[in-house]
Amino acid sequence: MLHPFLRRVCAALTLCIVLTAPAVLLTGCGGRSAESPVPTQQMPARSMEERRASLGPYMEATTAYNSTMLPLSLAVSTTVSDLRQGKHLTRITLPPLSKLRRELDAAHAAPGGTGVYPDVDAATEELRSTLEELAPLADQMENYYAAGAYTTDGCA
Repeated sequence: MLHPFLRRVCAALTLCIVLTAPAVLLTGCGGRSAESPVPTQQMPARSMEERRASLGPYMEATTAYNSTMLPLSLAVSTTVSDLRQGKHLTRITLPPLSKLRRELDAAHAAPGGTGVYPDVDAATEELRSTLEELAPLADQMENYYAAGAYTTDGCA
C-alpha cells in the first residue's frame, strides 16, 4: 500500500492529466495559433449550384462506368487472370474503357467543367491520359476476339 502522501500526489497528477489532455489534443501538434488563421485558398466566387453542376458530368460518367463494372467485375478479373497465365481464350470481357473515355472527354469539354475543383481536374487529367493508352488496346483486343482472329493465327 502506498504512503498517503504518494497516493495524493498520484491522484493530483492523474486529475491534471485528465483535465489537460483534451485541451492538448484539440489544439493540434504545434499548429498555427488562433491569432494567425490559415489563409484560405482563393477560389472564384461561384454559387453552390454552379459548383455542383460542374461535377454533374463527371459523376454521370463515373456512375455509368461503375454500374456497368459491378456486374462485370468477376468476368473481367477472370479474363485478366487467364490472360496473365497465358491461357488461350475464345472470348474476353473487358471494361468499357472507350465509353468512359468519351464521357470524361465530354465532361471535361462541358462549359464550367474545369477550374472549379483543381483536385478533380488533376485526377481527371491523369485518368484521361491513362485511358488514352488503355482504351485503344482494349478495343483492339475486343475486335480481335469478336472477329475470331485467334482461330487463324493460333492466338499469336
